[in-house]
Amino acid sequence: MIEHVLDAVKAYLTAGITAELAAQNTAHGADSVTLADPAAIYIQEKRVEGIQAYPAIILVPRHTENVQYQQGQKDAQHEVAVYVALVGQVEETVAKQLYRYARAVEVLIEKTRGQGTAPYTITASEVTGIDYFVAEADAEWLRKAAVIEARLTERVASA
Repeated sequence: MIEHVLDAVKAYLTAGITAELAAQNTAHGADSVTLADPAAIYIQEKRVEGIQAYPAIILVPRHTENVQYQQGQKDAQHEVAVYVALVGQVEETVAKQLYRYARAVEVLIEKTRGQGTAPYTITASEVTGIDYFVAEADAEWLRKAAVIEARLTERVASA
């Protein structure tokens, strides 16, 4: 079941990220910081340090819990981490890009309700937290990442 949810989220991010990044660029238009479209969106366990093309978005499944909804139906609550990985040379610029990128992803995750193909439709979605960190730094390049923690629920028939 989580496979279907990950596929739906990836499809929704792929379809909507360009417009949402443009909205973030417009909202912060007074500065010269701009957001490029992601080079790739992955569904997998992938180390941020192993990414070759930036910006990158990585969807990582964390946990699934089944909760009884009503007779014959249950809610599968999926915990998913969405990593955003960026690279750049100016720390302040990369930090601003990361905050804005994370906000764009957060907005899209919150809108995934109704996405997916029946019977694997997302019935609820929420972002439960965002963490920011420096993934790697050397004399020339700085890699930063954000982890957007999300809870996505799908209602399915129980056996």
